[in-house]
Amino acid sequence: TLKLIYISSERFMNEMINAVRYDSILDFRERYRTMDVLLVDDVLDTGRSLHFARAMALEKGARSAAICVLVRKATGRSEDIDADFIGFETGADDFLVGYGMDDDGRKRGLPYIAAL
Repeated sequence: TLKLIYISSERFMNEMINAVRYDSILDFRERYRTMDVLLVDDVLDTGRSLHFARAMALEKGARSAAICVLVRKATGRSEDIDADFIGFETGADDFLVGYGMDDDGRKRGLPYIAAL
């Protein structure tokens, strides 16, 4: 059977911090030990945050950790990481707006993604 849990990276980190704070790290590890994790992000650019999140999931006992991104920017990564699932690619110099991405507060609400 497939067991699916949706959890944001923020909630995962808060659960981990609380597990350390309240000395319940074994319970935390047991919860995630047999899970295959799919990390979902909007844009893969430098790779720092996804590298950290993937390493953290694996360190805390996940069986595997795959990465899915809507957009992969064709740029040099500061971390050795790539996405397993990619919506589309864009140029290294493209500045993206729309769907929550903005240009100093502008164009965040566009119903599509555009490159400036």
